[in-house]
Amino acid sequence: MGEDVHQLEAALTRLGFDPGSADGTYDQGTSTAVTRWYESRGWEPFGPTRAQTAAVRSIEQAWEDARKTELAATAATAAAGLEVEAARASAEAGNSAAAAELAARRADRRAPATASTKDRALSMEAAKVQAEAALEAAKADVAAKIAERAKIVLDPRQPKTAREAAEANLKLAQAALEQVRVEGELAIRRAQHESGAGTLGVRSADAAIKSAEATVKSATLAGKRAIRAALDARKIAEFGAKLAARRGSRLSAKLEQARSQLGIQVPVDELVFLPALPVRVEAIQAAVGDAATGTLLSVTDNRLAIDASLPLETAPLVRPGMQVRIDEQALGVTATGFVKFVADTPGTRGVDGFHFYFEVAVEATTMKLEGFSLRLTIPIESTAGEVITVPASALSLSADGTSRIRVERGGALEYVAVKPGLSADGFVAVTPIAGALKPGELVVVGVEHPSDNPSNN
Repeated sequence: MGEDVHQLEAALTRLGFDPGSADGTYDQGTSTAVTRWYESRGWEPFGPTRAQTAAVRSIEQAWEDARKTELAATAATAAAGLEVEAARASAEAGNSAAAAELAARRADRRAPATASTKDRALSMEAAKVQAEAALEAAKADVAAKIAERAKIVLDPRQPKTAREAAEANLKLAQAALEQVRVEGELAIRRAQHESGAGTLGVRSADAAIKSAEATVKSATLAGKRAIRAALDARKIAEFGAKLAARRGSRLSAKLEQARSQLGIQVPVDELVFLPALPVRVEAIQAAVGDAATGTLLSVTDNRLAIDASLPLETAPLVRPGMQVRIDEQALGVTATGFVKFVADTPGTRGVDGFHFYFEVAVEATTMKLEGFSLRLTIPIESTAGEVITVPASALSLSADGTSRIRVERGGALEYVAVKPGLSADGFVAVTPIAGALKPGELVVVGVEHPSDNPSNN
């Protein structure tokens, strides 16, 4: 994709092999056109190698595994969210049960000792049933956590964090089972004691209330631990899901790139892109099968160029792109062109140190211009208003590259840095960079020879 592909599509179109839309994208249409182009020359198109095909298959397998891991991580995140809700519900239920137990013990403390033997027997039986039901529920939760851990441990795609979370959930369930067992035994013992001893005394009632208060605190702490563990497990699951999604995205992009390289390709060492057409092949220095070293071929375009030079004072006025009139009155030659290049420093490309080299590209003409001395005229637009002008020979170039003129002021000569503007008929418009210039001020034209200065005699 890019400018190289766009040039390739344009070249295929010129050669008669339609690549479809010339949009700079190497698609199926471009691949088909390249195939027909190669075959028309008796060459076999450059298709995918075994290594490329194997690489794509490997990336496809990795991407499929990543997708499975991502789906599993998403499911684990959803399950972790349910675990948080379950932990909160369980904590609320435990807190409510402990609070009810505390309220019952306080009620017993205030109630008269009038309970019948039959009522005490029923109370003991109810305590046993309640303890057994709570114990069975806790055992079922432990069994579920064991099964969940086994499922995660046996899946090699599960990350280490998922195994650790499953192990932590199992330990919490086992601790809850042990707590339920102890609390059930205590409840049964209290019921048996009440059944055998009748109404509790004041001390026994106070002890029961303290035990119930401890149970409330224990239930609160256990609920908080369970909720915190569930929240941590959910964070771990969410982090694992993000990692899985990122890996899947990276592999998807890698797979797309690898698949794009499986079609018919154009090796970079088999094409040469030229900045402009048409050109003519002048010489070929290599044969098919030779090592690609040095110059392989030489080309030239059919646009005539004129080498010329500019004086120091006018060079800053000429810029690439300006239109140029070309003529030779004696021969009746007329043509047009434009400034293609202006050197940055004087004395380069065969001109002396008092001139700047510049190149003019000749526009299409039927006249023969080679070998003639021609006049080049660069038209300049007029200024918008009145300007200060000086003779072109009054401009000189300082060591730092700025233009300047020498002005007479009060019987002395003073250099003034200026910015040259438009030039015509031997005069140049100037704007002072610092200070001011007044119309009518005298300037030095040309260079005074040392032998002409009496002070040096």
